[in-house]
Amino acid sequence: MSITKINEKIKSLTERPYGKDILSFLVIAIISLGSFYLGRQSTTYINDSQVQILNAVQAGPDQIPNIANQDTGNTEPNTNYTKGNYLASSRGKKYYPVDCPAANNIKNENRVYFKTASEAEAKGYTLSGSCS
Repeated sequence: MSITKINEKIKSLTERPYGKDILSFLVIAIISLGSFYLGRQSTTYINDSQVQILNAVQAGPDQIPNIANQDTGNTEPNTNYTKGNYLASSRGKKYYPVDCPAANNIKNENRVYFKTASEAEAKGYTLSGSCS
């Protein structure tokens, strides 16, 4: 097929009712596929060779420290509910339920605990909108 015949076929395609739409779609598809291919080719491939570990030390169960039975030194209970159901910052004006994620931003030394919400409101605090 010569270039002139290809040119004539393209011209006849554009004269059809949806010819320009089909031609535009084909051009966009070819450019998209070409761009995808070039993008894939531009990445550097990692060598598929096996990783070799040199001078590895074999550790048996007697060499691994037993940390399950060690004391962490933390004598404070994990639950904050023992101090109160609500907390606030001594430097702020808002109070939070203890299980509110926003309450985790308050430093431990700045925390003030309350048993009830009315107790916190009596001290001048208002409920935070982030955890209501």
